[in-house]
This record gives sequence, structure tokens and C-alpha cells, in this order.
Amino acid sequence: MAGGGRKRRAIPIVGRVAAGAPILAVENIEGALPLAADAWGESDGNLFALKVQGESMIEDGILDGDLALVREQAMATSGDIVVALVGEGDGVEGTIKHYRPDPGQGRVVLEPANRTMGPIVIEGQALETFRIVGKVIGVMRWLK
Repeated sequence: MAGGGRKRRAIPIVGRVAAGAPILAVENIEGALPLAADAWGESDGNLFALKVQGESMIEDGILDGDLALVREQAMATSGDIVVALVGEGDGVEGTIKHYRPDPGQGRVVLEPANRTMGPIVIEGQALETFRIVGKVIGVMRWLK
């Protein structure tokens, strides 16, 4: 059977995270990725795809140019790969990293999966502007 009867859902493709704007704001949407509605499970909630830029997660197989599939959620478990926003106003930056909360030290550590790069440590007042946008649940890549 040639997939004609399967329900599809459009996953928004988000380009860069605009400073100060919600990641899924209309002006950030660059297109849509049509996927089978059950491709990532029925309980995956709101999904979006984010274009990966950079090499900070290459040791986990997340490469520059990939589309990271993200489940929108504000909480994560230590070790999860998350999309996080750091900063405020015009200084907001989005990143994909391993989430490592360190409540004993009053900080959050965002670890890359590239041994040539160091972690991002968020502490002090920066914790007030830190937020998790979602958890990475998959990666899509096209071969050239």
C-alpha cells in the first residue's frame, strides 16, 4: 500500500531563533515538513523542526545542516538534548545541547557533544532568562 491513506501533519521548520521572539512565532517559520501523523508517536505533542547550524553536537550525530525534530516542552531530564534560549532582549540565543542542571551549585550546564568545545554555564542572573524550548527527539538529513 502506497501511503495514500496515512494522515499527515505539517511540522513547522524554524530557521534561526529571533531575538526576543517566541521560537514558533509566524515570522520565524521558514516552511513545513509533511510527516505521517504517527511517525513520531501520537503523544509527541507540538513538534517543530529547527535547522542546525554549527558542529557542537557532531559526536551525537547532529550535523550542520540537519533538521532537528523537537517536541515543544519547558522541562527536561538531565542528559536530554534540548533546545534552550539564553539571554534577553537583542542578546537572546538559541542552542542545542545536553541539559545538565546542577542545583547544588545553583547553575545549569549546557554540554556540547564535541570534545573541542566547552560547555555553556548558566548561573546567577543569567538563570532568570534561561528557558528550555523543547527536547530533540530526532534528526533528519538529506544526502547530496
